[in-house]
Amino acid sequence: EEFTFEDWVDIAGQVASAQKNRQWWAGDLVLAGERFGERATQFWNDLGYKWESLSNAVRVCRRFPREVRNPNLTFSHFAVVYKQDDAEWWLDRADELALTVADLRREIFGAKPKVVKWTLDELRERAEGFTAHAVRNHGKKYLAAFLDGLEQA
Repeated sequence: EEFTFEDWVDIAGQVASAQKNRQWWAGDLVLAGERFGERATQFWNDLGYKWESLSNAVRVCRRFPREVRNPNLTFSHFAVVYKQDDAEWWLDRADELALTVADLRREIFGAKPKVVKWTLDELRERAEGFTAHAVRNHGKKYLAAFLDGLEQA
């Protein structure tokens, strides 16, 4: 709280090259720089983040101040749970069970549905059943039926 704006600018330069805990550093630095107002915002780009990523870091840092962070977990663990009402419980569980970020995400949100990837030849083969005339005259209906057929295959 006693550092100057010049100190803040120096730290910003160091955060950009940090290898470990960089998201925590960047988010905390932006929060600390809020007291410098507009002067600090001109240095945000120097942190090496796109605005969306930096805003995410700030949101996570604001939600989890330094004193509640668990050093056994990564920033990404906290990012996964920051919107959860029971975030602390999930973080304790992640620490206790040594969950990876992917494991934690699966526990909270469930497994992602399996995505079927079709090759162009497979799509052409499946599309052969749709005549040009039918598609021209009833395009949306036939496209919907075609896509439904892909889901069932």
